[in-house]
Amino acid sequence: MKNFIYLILIIVVIFFIVVLVRNNSDIELFSKMTDEEKLSYIKITDDKYIKESDKSYITGNIKNTSDKTINDITIHAEFFDADKISLKTNSTLITSLKAGETKDFKISLIGVEANPNIKSYELTTSLKRLTLID
Repeated sequence: MKNFIYLILIIVVIFFIVVLVRNNSDIELFSKMTDEEKLSYIKITDDKYIKESDKSYITGNIKNTSDKTINDITIHAEFFDADKISLKTNSTLITSLKAGETKDFKISLIGVEANPNIKSYELTTSLKRLTLID
């Protein structure tokens, strides 16, 4: 009976070691991914342009389709006229998006009246990166 209990304990310990090593290697693999690879797990949906008399903005959802948290995601909006000439840009920062999580976002043209010339927009994402300069 004692040997059986020891055997069970050894199996449980081995199981937890395997799970721990696997999880750490997944985290390590994710941390070694390029920003472009990480951004492939980010999906923007349900975005729409809203124009009011004194402001314009885009609302939508951003979803992390990976099984890891992704931090410091910037959503960039560029607004264009009918000739695809860039009129304005703005962005918003999503500080943390957990695995499988979806969040609402809003990008406003702050302090600017709604521009009647805006005919289209483009949304892109990037990961915030701090670069130190000597």
